[in-house]
Amino acid sequence: MMNKIVCFTMTRLNFALILICGLSLLVMPSVSTGQNFIDYKIINSESFEVSYGPYLQLPSDTSIDVVWMVNDLCIPYVWSGINAPNEGSTCNSRHGLVNVCEQTCRVSLSDLMPGTIYQYQAITKELVISGQGKDDVAFYWDLRTHKSRPSNFKTLSEQKTNFSFVVLNDLAGNMNLMDSLQSIINIDSLDFVVLNGNMLNAVENVDQIGIEIIEPCVNLFASKIPFIYIRGANECRGAMANYFSDYFGKNGKHYFSFNNGPVHFIVLDSGVEKEDSDPDYFGTVDFQNYRTEQANWLANDLSRDECKNAKFNIVFSHLPLYGGNDSFGEQDIRSKFGPLLNDANVSLMFCGNSDTYKRIEPVASENNYPILIGCKPSDGIASFFKIDVTEDEIKVTTILTDKTIVEEYYVLGETGVHSSGKTNSGMEYKLSQNYPNPFNPATSITYTLSQTDKVIIKLYDVLGKEIKTLVNDVQNAGSHTILVNAENLPSGIYFYRIKTTQFSDVKKLTVVK
Repeated sequence: MMNKIVCFTMTRLNFALILICGLSLLVMPSVSTGQNFIDYKIINSESFEVSYGPYLQLPSDTSIDVVWMVNDLCIPYVWSGINAPNEGSTCNSRHGLVNVCEQTCRVSLSDLMPGTIYQYQAITKELVISGQGKDDVAFYWDLRTHKSRPSNFKTLSEQKTNFSFVVLNDLAGNMNLMDSLQSIINIDSLDFVVLNGNMLNAVENVDQIGIEIIEPCVNLFASKIPFIYIRGANECRGAMANYFSDYFGKNGKHYFSFNNGPVHFIVLDSGVEKEDSDPDYFGTVDFQNYRTEQANWLANDLSRDECKNAKFNIVFSHLPLYGGNDSFGEQDIRSKFGPLLNDANVSLMFCGNSDTYKRIEPVASENNYPILIGCKPSDGIASFFKIDVTEDEIKVTTILTDKTIVEEYYVLGETGVHSSGKTNSGMEYKLSQNYPNPFNPATSITYTLSQTDKVIIKLYDVLGKEIKTLVNDVQNAGSHTILVNAENLPSGIYFYRIKTTQFSDVKKLTVVK
């Protein structure tokens, strides 16, 4: 049966829309002289559709946003619940009126429980309001409701002891390169995905956003795993650039912070590379003042307990503070963000906008933290970061979409020790976990060398202080085992680090007495 809408033409503009959730939309005229309802019409609504989505945004331990796109007026709401998606219904409202959406539907779910799986469905009720003449207004409404397929999400939790996420950048419209992720990693194990800028060449129109970003993400993960889209220089240009925050960002802004497990995350919006006065921008940008605004926000965020008490602080910025092309934009964020980040307990920064993968090690008075810079795709192959966080360390694996592992990099909690294990040249260097662990008084450590190499293995306490050198020798290729005696060591957590000319790795051991 064809869906239809009844049209009432009214003589007054005053009205109130009252939504009876799950039933219908009623249009109530105000009391006035003259005839209120003077015409009835039957209108087809076959052209209405949900264009893209739903997809998940802005995860936290107690909230998440469900976003989708439509091609006409509607009232959006979300069914959600722990045991079934229809346990509760949420719709956004303002000043007592339910939000009516025309292109982008965004419903914020709040008061959720941390670390909990929820089921949900995005619900879209059609609505058309059309003016007719100077004094008359026509109201059309339809009982037809669109329901998305039931899906689920899991809220973040500051109580988590371990979790994983992925960072991609600079795909510039080549989102198909993302498809290989499902054959490389277990996507369902991720807490979220980060798109670290320049995922588009420019922001031109709604369908481009839908086809090039939302559809690929939804097909792969975004209906059940949220993503955080960090704006790059490319997303700052194009006819729709001013409306980018309608689809991504937090409360209309592209810089914000959030927590998960032992990590405080900081998202910075680095902007464009050239000066605001550059003729290429035709006077349409104001990023120098905008970065000053961000710096004020950043200073406040770094002073909050959520940042100070976090075991790790991870920062995202599309433009790198160091290791880039030294553009004006990079110099500006370096001068405005750099001193603030250096004075804070920053563990790691992820950036993009580079033709090659780069790891910038900490340098005193410049960057007191390592910077990992993802590269642009080359010959149909892209790179991405897979990050595994525990209470004691951050492990970053840099992987190519052809499944080549470029590097493994570690940041160890309070010790500040950073280490890498390169495997992209076919080497089979390996440092195994000591056994037994925990132990008293002795344990063995096994490691493998793929070639004759100079080997140094040292033991550190939890504060990063060197306790002793376990190995300092040139050794042949093959497997080696050493015995560690902890008779003179107090109970506690220690770290052992291997370093060769080609390989470095760190693992934790525990002495229990």
